[in-house]
Amino acid sequence: MAEKIFSSTKRFNKKTVSSLRTENKMKKLIFALVFFVFVSDAYSQAGVGVSSGGVGMGMRIPINGHKNMQHSNRLENQVQELKHDLDLNDDQVMKVRSLLIERDRMRQSGNKMPSQDFDKRMQLILTSDQYATYNKLKQENHQQKKESKKETKKAPLPQSEWDDVYR
Repeated sequence: MAEKIFSSTKRFNKKTVSSLRTENKMKKLIFALVFFVFVSDAYSQAGVGVSSGGVGMGMRIPINGHKNMQHSNRLENQVQELKHDLDLNDDQVMKVRSLLIERDRMRQSGNKMPSQDFDKRMQLILTSDQYATYNKLKQENHQQKKESKKETKKAPLPQSEWDDVYR
């Protein structure tokens, strides 16, 4: 009887020792992993702060790239302008924002949403008075773009005595 108890104790101890060794290995591995994360975070530039512009330690490191940030700012500015100019309610603002985002995503993928489709969908979102104001604003913006293109055309440079040297 004593031998059975002694032999079962030996087996129990062997199992306990092997499980303790495995536990110690796991603890060491976890400690090494945590240590590595902290050390790499201390030496990296992108570990201490998160803002809308990106992640960084006192500097701007954009998450999605600067170009995407400009797109989202431009789209949000368009939405806010339309909200102000057309007196949109919250539901209309959400629909207009989603429509502008959809158009922008199509542009980025290489497809272009036809202006007739965009205008039809805007007409479904806006009231008749708002749509008339929208068309008026669209015409004014188109006219301003035409005028600014005319103004930005480069005038020819005046003749210089050095022209023949550089030709």
